[in-house]
Amino acid sequence: MRKLTAIVVLCFLSSFYTLSAQETKDNSKNDKPSTEEYSKFRFGGYGEMVANFKDYGINRFYGGNDGNPNKKRNTISIPRFVLAFDYKFTSKWILGAEIEFESGGTGTAFELENSENGEYETEVEKGGEVAIEQFHITRLIHRSFNVRAGHIIVPVGLTNSHHEPVNFFGTSRPEGETTILPSTWHENGLEFFGSFGKGYASFDYQAMIVAGLNPNGFDRNTWVAGGKQGIFEEDNFSSPAYVARLDYKGVPGLRVGASFYYCADAGSNSDKLDSYSSKVPLRIFTADAQYRNKYVIARGNIVYGNLGNSTGVSKVNIGQSNKSPYSRLIPVAKNAVSSAAEAGFNMVYQEIRNNLLINFYTMKKSFFYVAALMLGLAFTATSCSNDDDNEVSAADIDYNSENATSWHNYMKNVGRLLQTDATNLQAAWTTGGYGDAFINHNGEFTTAKTCVQQIIEGCIDIAGEVGSQKIGDPVSKYKAGNIQEAIYAVESWYSWHSREDYRNNIYSIRNAYYGTLDGTVADNSISKIIEGSNSTLNNNVKQAINKAATAIWGIPQPFRNNINSSEAEEAMEACSDLETVLKELNSYIGSTASINSDAILQPVVKTYVEVVVLPTYASLKSKVDALYDAVIALSNSPSNTAFETACDAWLQARQPWEVSEAFLFGPVASLGLDPNMDSWPLDQNAIVQLLNSGDWDQLNWSGDYDEDNEGIAAAQNVRGFHTLEFLLFKDGQARKVK
Repeated sequence: MRKLTAIVVLCFLSSFYTLSAQETKDNSKNDKPSTEEYSKFRFGGYGEMVANFKDYGINRFYGGNDGNPNKKRNTISIPRFVLAFDYKFTSKWILGAEIEFESGGTGTAFELENSENGEYETEVEKGGEVAIEQFHITRLIHRSFNVRAGHIIVPVGLTNSHHEPVNFFGTSRPEGETTILPSTWHENGLEFFGSFGKGYASFDYQAMIVAGLNPNGFDRNTWVAGGKQGIFEEDNFSSPAYVARLDYKGVPGLRVGASFYYCADAGSNSDKLDSYSSKVPLRIFTADAQYRNKYVIARGNIVYGNLGNSTGVSKVNIGQSNKSPYSRLIPVAKNAVSSAAEAGFNMVYQEIRNNLLINFYTMKKSFFYVAALMLGLAFTATSCSNDDDNEVSAADIDYNSENATSWHNYMKNVGRLLQTDATNLQAAWTTGGYGDAFINHNGEFTTAKTCVQQIIEGCIDIAGEVGSQKIGDPVSKYKAGNIQEAIYAVESWYSWHSREDYRNNIYSIRNAYYGTLDGTVADNSISKIIEGSNSTLNNNVKQAINKAATAIWGIPQPFRNNINSSEAEEAMEACSDLETVLKELNSYIGSTASINSDAILQPVVKTYVEVVVLPTYASLKSKVDALYDAVIALSNSPSNTAFETACDAWLQARQPWEVSEAFLFGPVASLGLDPNMDSWPLDQNAIVQLLNSGDWDQLNWSGDYDEDNEGIAAAQNVRGFHTLEFLLFKDGQARKVK
């Protein structure tokens, strides 16, 4: 085998931007586009540009006694450009699509003219191809069982299962699998998928019925790869194929998978009837594994295939028309085997300007690998971007004597702004009159019923946010292989306080529903009203609240180290169930005249404001005041003890904020106080720049709040609880004086 040298010029992977087509609450926790979680609609894609320098002929496996003759074939191309989108009709019904443009052309379309002695005719011819790789509808039912129908990816082999450019080194997909199997393999069919098991015994599965391969396309060089249907307007479905895949995911960073493909008689799917006199059974077995962490990626795979009646296939295929879209190269092998392995080491480093902070880091959206490949040595530089600048890993920056002054000033400014925001929030509900207006429903809410429904909508919003975003976003990123991004997406991961935050979010729902802060049920509460009218519904709500809180607390600590746990998925499911029953509750109150009058609901609203909201915000102000005092003491006299005291104060202040997230409406939304205090994830580049520049004016904004104002958002993304958390904590512990 002669040498192959491939130099990758450029590879872009665009993030799937989340475009919400529905009105949601103003939660803007630095809602950056997510590659996995979205509200209603997301759009994105990727493209590649590659230059190849090869010193072998077109068929590298054939030649004289000395192998393939030296034939330089240098090429440059854009192999593919892919557009993708997903649309949620509801949280359970999702439409997905992916369109691929190969080599910039529209491809070649064929017709089989049976009226002209079965001759093949070419309709259009141009250099590349446009193809629908995916177009399907998904019904999410349960963690363990879901259904998808349409044009779907066939997950046979490592490359087909994970075909995006960030899942292999370079832009050219691994040669072994892609030579003997269709790539990317996509067919029309039906899929069942889900997850089962817990902890170290966690698995994902897929089971499919899809259109089988067409043996007209089987040949000497590519075995069954050319048998993928789609050449004609309709696919033959006389003998469907059955596909099964199982992936082990119980160890963080490790994925081990196996797949099986079976078609009882591929010959039945040929272009012309009775092309093959005997059955053409096809079996394919694959096994693959991947391990990745912050420093290395290693992958390996093996494919074995068995084609029954290969001799008969060869006899038929050699006699096909010269005008057909098939190669006619024989003999077609009975068995085919491919194996490959690759490994890469992360060598990326960054020197922060002014030499203030120097660290090695893994960029969130860029990586640089030197990889030893089985089929040669490849030097690969791959850049993945969502149009942001390369992000600095602030997690690796540490407090030291050189940056201490800037560090102290940053803490003091963030603490001061938190204190101001907590003070303004409390004042808006008390002296500002919002609390009285809500009780008397003489503001934006005109009846007690609309007030109660707003209370419940706040509960619905946070239940959905905890399940699908706070827990779901990291889980989705982890499953996609983006482990570092998954960790960055975990809220409060510097302090290892994620579980507490999420459970307190559920407690905020409990407090709003019960009308108390201690878990008891007030007489004038939504729970009491529903209990008297529909005890079953009341019990369902209470059970769903308890189930969600318990499931969240069941996630092994810390969450950042257990993102891929079955407990995390159970917590997501419990939050989804809570969201569903709360929507049922809201509908019930709105439609049940016997309980939605002002006379019945007015005391509920009053109790909610006076017993739940106002004491929560009073506690928040008091504890943020104490946090600010601790930060000032730390800045004036740095010590390990002072860091620990400030960290304890941060944890104490965090609690009332998180139990307020079920009522993120009113002043907290209109004044921009929620993103002021709780933006996440952090803008790590901007934080580093502020530490270097000391330009604390960048933390401030003025005028009326506008959630679409980029200047305001930029200020909010570098202040608040989580910026202070980063400055105080590292790896779940208080920082140390160095």
